[in-house]
Amino acid sequence: MKLNEITVAEKLNDMLGRTGEKIQIAHYEFLEAPFVSSYNHHGNRLATILGLNKKDAKNTAEIAHELAMQVAAMNPIAIDKEDVSQEAIDREIEIGRNRPGRKENLKRCWRRLQPESLRNSSKTIHC
Repeated sequence: MKLNEITVAEKLNDMLGRTGEKIQIAHYEFLEAPFVSSYNHHGNRLATILGLNKKDAKNTAEIAHELAMQVAAMNPIAIDKEDVSQEAIDREIEIGRNRPGRKENLKRCWRRLQPESLRNSSKTIHC
């Protein structure tokens, strides 16, 4: 597999030469879609990658970037509501109950469990 005209192995060797540390990839996934976008949060501690099924829509790159930032900001614990375990729901509710400002914490907890658009909270992002 190539990354910017060089193989992943060549890129890892290049990074080894610059950092002096051996880097190994334990696992990777391949995402193929008509339009792929990513967002890398400051400090490289959080990143998202997403694929859109249309690439010729108006402002596709801007929309994809906004969606990728929203996914990173929301820090979702699952893609679909059905994938959230009851244990995770109970844990989030308990965290919300035990913090000051209980009502706001429970609202924040629910937003983590049911992603909504950060720009417009009346719209839900369906994955």
